[in-house]
Amino acid sequence: MFKKILLAFDGSEHSFRTVAKAIDIAKLTQDSKVEVLYVLSDETSKSEVINLWEAEGIKEDRLERFKLAEEAAAQNGIDYEIKFLRGEPEEKIVQYANENSIDMIIMGSRGLNPFQSMILGSVSHKVMKRATCPVMVVK
Repeated sequence: MFKKILLAFDGSEHSFRTVAKAIDIAKLTQDSKVEVLYVLSDETSKSEVINLWEAEGIKEDRLERFKLAEEAAAQNGIDYEIKFLRGEPEEKIVQYANENSIDMIIMGSRGLNPFQSMILGSVSHKVMKRATCPVMVVK
């Protein structure tokens, strides 16, 4: 049913909850693959530089965030691949999904309050509106 699953992952607490859901769904279809996508936005890059200062520290921090996803996929025999893209998350997630025939996108919710969502919008909301495949938002 869902052979190519895109897990939009940013290393936040919300995105860690998505790992288990992606694995559960991948287990339902033989030969499924989870593509873990991390989008580096200008905001993310600035924050990493302020907090970590050095290029090697930034690289190590990014890779550390993926250990949970990698370990869970390996323990469950799920084929996975990690991808890094640069740009605005909502645009890159949709573009990647549409260009790579993704069957389903799984992503976390940041938990914006109703006012913040109304004014700012959310990445998950924008992805749901623009993607051509089903999108699961995990709270």
